[in-house]
Amino acid sequence: MFSFIKRNPTCLAGLKAKDYVKFATGYNGSGKAADYAQKLKAAADAYARVTQD
Repeated sequence: MFSFIKRNPTCLAGLKAKDYVKFATGYNGSGKAADYAQKLKAAADAYARVTQD
C-alpha cells in the first residue's frame, strides 16, 4: 500500500494537502471518493486528537 501511494502522484499530493477526496480518487477511483474521504478525515482527526501534546 505504501509503495503504491509513494508512486501515485495524486495520492501523495492529496495526503500532503490533507485533501482526502483527492487521495481517495487516486487510490480507489472517483466512484466513492467522497465517502472514503469522509472516513479518512474522521480517522485523521481522531489520530490528531489522541496525539496532541
